[in-house]
Amino acid sequence: THDHWDHRANLPLLRERLANITVVAHRNSSIDGVTHPLEGGETLELGGLTIQSIETPGHSAHRDELCYFLPDYRLLFSGDVVQPQGPSYAVVTSHSPVPYFQFGDDYQRSLERLIRLDAAHIRTGHGDFLGPEQVRQWLRVTLATVQRIEALAVTYVERYPTKDAPWIAELVYDQLVEERHYGIAKGNRRKREIGESGVSEYEHYDLPGILWFVQEAQQL
Repeated sequence: THDHWDHRANLPLLRERLANITVVAHRNSSIDGVTHPLEGGETLELGGLTIQSIETPGHSAHRDELCYFLPDYRLLFSGDVVQPQGPSYAVVTSHSPVPYFQFGDDYQRSLERLIRLDAAHIRTGHGDFLGPEQVRQWLRVTLATVQRIEALAVTYVERYPTKDAPWIAELVYDQLVEERHYGIAKGNRRKREIGESGVSEYEHYDLPGILWFVQEAQQL
C-alpha cells in the first residue's frame, strides 16, 4: 500500500521464498523490486478476483499510497489511510490523538474519496477488520479529526500572528489532547520521550500533519 518499513519489511523474504512473485506498488514508491508500478485507477485480475487500485496520498511523504478495492465484495484494503485513533472524536484508545499524515489537503481528499466508495468492509494496514458500521465511523472520525486540526490551525494563526509554526502546532496538539480526552500527562510524555527514530513520538508522527495545516494558514 505504501513505502513505510512496517508495510514492506518482509518483502525480501517473500521474494526469496516465492518464485516469480508479482510486486504491485505506486509508481512513486522507492521499494526495490516492484514489477507492476501503478498510479491508481487500474483494474487488476487475480485468481478470479477483480481488484481496483485507488490512489490515496497524504499519509506518506513519498506520496505513494494505494488502496485496493474488491468491488464484488465491497472490501477495501486501506493501508494506513484510516486512522481514527478511537471509536469517536471524543474517545482515543490508540497511542496518539492525531492521525499520522504529511499532506493535509491530499489526506482530506483521500478520506473523502474512500467515504464515497461506500465499502462494506475494510482491512486496515495494521490488521483491523471492519464491518459496515465501523467502516463509516472510522472514516468519518478520521476526517473529522483532520478537519478539526485545520480549523484550529487557522484560529491560532489568526490569534497569534507573531508566533512561529512549531509553537502554534504544539498548541493545536495540546487542544486535541484535551478535546479527545487523551490525557494531559500522556500527551506531554509523547512530546518528551524519545522514540526509535531519534526524536519524540510527537515530532515524528503527530507534528508533520499539524505543521502542514499551520504553515498553510500562515500563507493566507
